[in-house]
Amino acid sequence: MKSALCVAVVSMLFGGQLAHAACSHDAVFLTLGEQIRGYSARANGATEPCQVLQGPLTTLMTAGAMVIDKKDSFHVAQFLSNSTVDIFPRKAEGNQAPARSFNFPMTNDLPGIAVDSHLNDFVMSVR
Repeated sequence: MKSALCVAVVSMLFGGQLAHAACSHDAVFLTLGEQIRGYSARANGATEPCQVLQGPLTTLMTAGAMVIDKKDSFHVAQFLSNSTVDIFPRKAEGNQAPARSFNFPMTNDLPGIAVDSHLNDFVMSVR
């Protein structure tokens, strides 16, 4: 099965500075099954990621959709894993465990996720 690619553009959504180890707020993030990679939105041509989240503590296995909320957290929807949603701090990288997780055992496929601008609701699509 091909890795699902999900792009979340974070440009102009958040203010403030990040530690040098994480991508700037002007970044593009990809979910690649067992990892999340961040790239500069200003990159041109072949480039290395500025942030990588992967490893056994992350519990990432089938990450297919991601959104970054107003409070600067990654919400990562996984499919084929009891439809788990893992939530990581925006600066998370390396082999870092999620801050929290929840799952939907009644389904096994979450192809999309979105968060509203007030953080009152989030929406997931289920197949």
